[in-house]
Amino acid sequence: MKFTYPNGKSEEREMKAGQVAFTPAGRHLPENLSANDMDVILVELKTPKRKAPAKPGATPTNSNKQ
Repeated sequence: MKFTYPNGKSEEREMKAGQVAFTPAGRHLPENLSANDMDVILVELKTPKRKAPAKPGATPTNSNKQ
């Protein structure tokens, strides 16, 4: 596999059947350099959205009030 990055740099990596790998998020253009077909399963890790901090002077709300 060859990976080309937005800055023009590229790198080649040898990938074997069944191999598992982790790389940090980033833009890249993958290119299969072998004569064989290749299937990739990509899993993107997401972080949960943070709650917005309370505004100064705001009073907490209670949804259980009757």
